[in-house]
Amino acid sequence: MKNFTVEEINLMCCFNTSSRKRLINDMKSVTLNDMDGEIAELMYK
Repeated sequence: MKNFTVEEINLMCCFNTSSRKRLINDMKSVTLNDMDGEIAELMYK
């Protein structure tokens, strides 16, 4: 299993983490153009 970085964990905390499926759906609904470069890169990963 992949261990998440501190940055990735912090990013996930900005979304609804009540379930894995909801977290993924929430993250997919955000457009990368609206984000800071570093955050957009994390989201792309």
